[in-house]
Amino acid sequence: MDKNGKIFGKVSIFDLIIILLIIVVGFGSVYKFTSERTNVEGGQRPLVYTIGIPNVRDFTLQYYQVGLRCFCSRTGEELGTITAVRSEPFMDVQPDLRGNALLVEVPGRIKIELDLETMGLETDRGFYAAGTFEIRAGSEIMFHTKYVDVTGVVERVSVKD
Repeated sequence: MDKNGKIFGKVSIFDLIIILLIIVVGFGSVYKFTSERTNVEGGQRPLVYTIGIPNVRDFTLQYYQVGLRCFCSRTGEELGTITAVRSEPFMDVQPDLRGNALLVEVPGRIKIELDLETMGLETDRGFYAAGTFEIRAGSEIMFHTKYVDVTGVVERVSVKD
């Protein structure tokens, strides 16, 4: 390496690192988007997943109804049909006078849980609604119905018996 940081006077270490990074990202992309999604059980099956929507005003519960279809806000793909709607008081962490964290109910706020059902694939990598939209517990999902546009968190996913 010379005083300018170049190897053999032609290629700098920084250039070499960038080239290697591009190659690694390229191979990773090819692997992710071209690898086979092998269906564990064969064919599409009914999937049921639960979406939690925390910290919403209590009057919005009326906009979530059994039978409503849900769509991805980004792609417009159908994510499923609401089969159950539940709500519970929203609990948040608040400090007391001594600085201790307390879990308290927030007035006028609830957490909504929606069960959605859709046809999808169960693969060795996870679950896919409409064959392409990955559904996994813990992931954030932006969706809309004919009444609301909201972001929730997938809490559970399973194959319907």
